Amino acid sequence: MPKLFSISLMRGWCQHDCLSGLSGLFFQNDSPNLFIPRGRILGGGLKRLTKQAAARRLCRFWVRMKTVVYVDGLNLYYGVLRGTGFKWLDLYGLFQEHVLGAAMCVEKVRYYTAPLKGSASDDPASPQRQQLYLRALQAFRRNRIEIVQGSIVRTTPVLRLVDAVPGSSVSKARVLQLTEKETDVNLAADLISDACHGRCEQAVVCSNDRDLVGALAAVRRDHPGVVIGLVSPVREQRYVSSYLSKLAHWHKVLSPVHIARAQLPERIPGTRLSCPDAWKRSVVAVADPPQAAQCSES
Repeated sequence: MPKLFSISLMRGWCQHDCLSGLSGLFFQNDSPNLFIPRGRILGGGLKRLTKQAAARRLCRFWVRMKTVVYVDGLNLYYGVLRGTGFKWLDLYGLFQEHVLGAAMCVEKVRYYTAPLKGSASDDPASPQRQQLYLRALQAFRRNRIEIVQGSIVRTTPVLRLVDAVPGSSVSKARVLQLTEKETDVNLAADLISDACHGRCEQAVVCSNDRDLVGALAAVRRDHPGVVIGLVSPVREQRYVSSYLSKLAHWHKVLSPVHIARAQLPERIPGTRLSCPDAWKRSVVAVADPPQAAQCSES
């Protein structure tokens, strides 16, 4: 067994998700002590970790880091929200109160989306519900939420069929294709700009889109002082993009428990904005299982 030394922390800080699961650290959930291996660790492939290095690594989690969250709206919707009763989501509350907790100071949540087109939606009322939701977010959280809108381009290309139609020589068909434009580019540009101008000490990206690899790599390379967190809007850990997770200092899967608990008030105080009838859901009591962030060494 390696020698262990402990750093005493207040219990409230110890419970923070970002501390549990750090590579090279052993976190005791039921104890106010965080035990850190000293020197070389046998097994597990862990690197040499001195007392001083471990303390430096932990320091950034002791302070309330100025954090900006970047949410890929369509990735979030199709990843975990579609088909659920929890679309009336308080994005700022989700990250400040549940995903990150009080140990982090979420300055702003930037929400990247694109206006839906009624003619291309399964439900013609979808665009109205989307705009209602965006107004509710801004009314409830005001300057804590920034909505950045791209666009959805509708085209009708002729594409080759995957499987031939039995008894037919037809190999191609004209299809309706909806392509999201600008969203990932806007997110990437803001992420790099914020890191460059010192507007955040920690950047938390909520997306599973591999197109963001270049932006995360640029921040890691040019601004090593900025901590990158990845919150993957997927239903299972195995679907997390390894291309993104290997560039993050820590990553975790977005918990459905947190989503269920981070809902906007059914009616936004001081306004006439209320949850659409199609989105209303019964309140379900849920237990909050422990979920540790997974962190890299760098």
